[in-house]
Amino acid sequence: WTWDSRALNPNPLGFSTNDDGTYALRGFVSDDLKTVRPKRGAFTGTVIALTSTNNSSGSTNFLSWLGEMDRAVTIGEKTGGSAEGPTAGLQFTLTLPNSGVRMRLPFFHVLNNVSDFEEGLGITPDVSAPMTLEAFLQGRDPALEAALAYASNTGAKATIADFAPLAGDGWSGELEYLNYGREDRSTIPVRMVAQAPDGQSMAYAFLYPGEEEKNADDAMVVSPDGSSVNGLVVTGRSVEDDGTVMITTQGRASDDGQPADIKVTYRIAPKAFSVAKDVRFGGGEFFNRNEYRLTR
Repeated sequence: WTWDSRALNPNPLGFSTNDDGTYALRGFVSDDLKTVRPKRGAFTGTVIALTSTNNSSGSTNFLSWLGEMDRAVTIGEKTGGSAEGPTAGLQFTLTLPNSGVRMRLPFFHVLNNVSDFEEGLGITPDVSAPMTLEAFLQGRDPALEAALAYASNTGAKATIADFAPLAGDGWSGELEYLNYGREDRSTIPVRMVAQAPDGQSMAYAFLYPGEEEKNADDAMVVSPDGSSVNGLVVTGRSVEDDGTVMITTQGRASDDGQPADIKVTYRIAPKAFSVAKDVRFGGGEFFNRNEYRLTR
């Protein structure tokens, strides 16, 4: 049996054949396939959406669509469901003849009109704020707290001009870092050269005297709307009394080959520059992975 008897004897006119031998519903069959146009006066700003492991199915679909439209900043935990689209809709209930085991089989594979997703997985939030045992015992909501903090900085946008004072050479200083797989820290000398901004990006290189094989070219890339730097969401921007620009970003990336929450803090001035990377695995606490400190 099924939720809808039409599934047992569907009208072939409602389907088109795909190249892989499967069938797709034609647009006139279901209202779910129609384009919904926003009403006049609809909100056009950025939506802050809280996420958790309780999200799946339709809510994950909705978050996936918002992300595709760049209309939302997601804050919280990784969701369930499928950002690509679930197998769902009408359900067949099948009884296996030998074992008598009953199982449900979905009738549709829904494919969301999105280009960026993790296959077979839900939504990874832009700003990770997972529930922890400590927060639960204290009756706190880390996702809501992070969302309120983000909302208070919604005017915080970075520009490539913020990084323009770094252009040129003569930068020297040190890199302090936590050794992978160990608890001790090391400090080594470092130099930096940076090119003038080009569009939304600025090329630079870190140079390591005596360890030239570790020299690395990179680029600072600011999104056109200023909401992200190198793919991480801008969570704060301020200017200190001496003119130093401080920009904080946060998001999901990898560290030591593992998925992690990454928080990066930039402090930019014509003669002083630092960038600190903090990392958090799972529901743990942030720790400092490395910090570059340079002057000229």
